Amino acid sequence: MRISRIEDFCFQQRAKYLDTPNNEIDTGSSDVIDYCANEECGAEIYVGQPVLKIGHELVCTGACLLKKLGAVTVIAGEGVNQKDGRRTAMAET
Repeated sequence: MRISRIEDFCFQQRAKYLDTPNNEIDTGSSDVIDYCANEECGAEIYVGQPVLKIGHELVCTGACLLKKLGAVTVIAGEGVNQKDGRRTAMAET
């Protein structure tokens, strides 16, 4: 499947926007309608602000989405190292 240059540009801009901290976003509105569902963040969410939705909850950035889902970075193909606590993933056979 071939992605057009316009679709690619839109995807890049959306990804960049979703990882921009809220204090740098100008939504043009001062009406707070919710707060980020990521408990570590709790940033204000304004009318007109692009956000991500998980069920009925809103999160303000892609990073907050990953934290809310409990996603972690792992090294594929390695086992869990109990001594240093590194989280790694290995496919089960």
